[in-house]
Amino acid sequence: MPYRSKRVCERCKQAYAGTRCEQCYVPYSRVTVHPFSTRRGRKLRDKIRKAHPICQACGERLVDEVDHIIPVSVDSSLGMDPGNLQSLCTQCHKDKTYKDRHKYRHAG
Repeated sequence: MPYRSKRVCERCKQAYAGTRCEQCYVPYSRVTVHPFSTRRGRKLRDKIRKAHPICQACGERLVDEVDHIIPVSVDSSLGMDPGNLQSLCTQCHKDKTYKDRHKYRHAG
């Protein structure tokens, strides 16, 4: 069976064989307990929703989500910080989550 040809890493420009450049790969870290899964977190989420019932990104739609401006996977100490929370509609939350995944992919 033939081997897969080597690829060039977009980040470090080195050739690698396999599925990813092991030199540049940073695993996506997850928090074991999401802040909104606790009673205190749910109260804070509800407080933010009541304070900002309209999406803070587009200003047009009603709020469906409370989002961490800096993701908890990047800095877990900001999980319960009210200054790190914003009210977003579903579409704006999807857009921000997509951007965050690409922005923080190689964080660390």
